[in-house]
Amino acid sequence: MLFASALSGSCAPSINVPPAPDVQPALNAFERPTADVGAAIMSASEAEIMQLEADIRSSTLLEELLELVQSVREGIAENTDEDGNLVVDGQSFESPNGLITINRVCRGHDPESGVVDPDMNGTIQLFMPLTDGMVGPQVWGTADACLYEVLGEELGYDGDVSLHFGELIDELTDLRNETITFVIDGVLQIEDRRVPLLQSFRITADERLEILFNGTDLGTFIYFFEADRFPQGIRDVTGTFGCILEDRTCDKGSDGFSW
Repeated sequence: MLFASALSGSCAPSINVPPAPDVQPALNAFERPTADVGAAIMSASEAEIMQLEADIRSSTLLEELLELVQSVREGIAENTDEDGNLVVDGQSFESPNGLITINRVCRGHDPESGVVDPDMNGTIQLFMPLTDGMVGPQVWGTADACLYEVLGEELGYDGDVSLHFGELIDELTDLRNETITFVIDGVLQIEDRRVPLLQSFRITADERLEILFNGTDLGTFIYFFEADRFPQGIRDVTGTFGCILEDRTCDKGSDGFSW
């Protein structure tokens, strides 16, 4: 992995940094959904929910990004001296503020070959801000035809991505115990399928997958899957209730509804 830094007081060359995408609308929608979900919305959304859940889990894109951020955080910890100063290229920064740029060649569809070729495998570039030595709360960047392989399945992603941790993260924080919001705008490749996505997802500390749906004129809602797929359900303007897509039922209210 190659990464360059631009820290306060550094003599490093300036970095052309695209502005961080505005993820606040997605964060607001996760906290305050506006739809009152019933049979009509679920009938229109059922197929998309099932396909998105399958695509997100099989692609492991979110896990790939999280591992990349985690590896850089470990690098920051390894280069922090006993006084808490970050040491970069022989320079010491006390409570550093600035930006770390992460450039990585993707593993490709044949990771065992050992070939590291950006033209063949694609690349990821992420921007990680530091505030008083802490990361975040937002990390953002672009994947350029990034290809990888999981359990023999050929996968890839091309487009923009943001990760939001909700707060500043210090070097002792375990990212897997944090709730992380992902906002992606690009194309997900799963074998020979290419799936355009402009979507927001959230992984909670207990590994619940939450998918934000905002394509309805009736408002926004969140469909969630626990780590073992069941139970599953919805958060909408009225609260949280369970659903079973396979049975096409939800237990909302005294009687629930089906579609």
